[in-house]
Amino acid sequence: MEELKGRATGLRWWVAVLLALGTTVLAAVLDNQVNHKLGPVFQCGYVAGCLLAVCLVRRRNLFGPVVQPPLVMAAVVLAMTAPGHGNGVGVVIAAGQSLVDSYWVLVGTTVGTLLIGTARALAGRRRSADPIAVPQQRRDEQHQTSGAE
Repeated sequence: MEELKGRATGLRWWVAVLLALGTTVLAAVLDNQVNHKLGPVFQCGYVAGCLLAVCLVRRRNLFGPVVQPPLVMAAVVLAMTAPGHGNGVGVVIAAGQSLVDSYWVLVGTTVGTLLIGTARALAGRRRSADPIAVPQQRRDEQHQTSGAE
């Protein structure tokens, strides 16, 4: 999947970040309209967006999507709670309550993106090492057979 005819496939880092952010915002708006709070719909959209982003991004661009879950959560929670709670302390309390309610989802998603990103990075290193070894082995074999003649 990583290389197709010499070109890298997958999403660029900024597209992957927008995917996670967009999915989370869409789920938050939907959850806010239906349940009048950030609940399970928001949390599922957040997890799906962050995990999809780290799975679909180009391997060389893994850093952004791997570290984005806490930033996406904080940005969306603040953006969704600010309009309904005025200014100052009300926003901080409402945002804090939403963040506390979603804490384990945040931790699980962050750990999940770290594990997937690490696995993809390690798998890519093993895969990229194989094509280098094969041509070198063939050159050694050709050198041995040409020297024997």
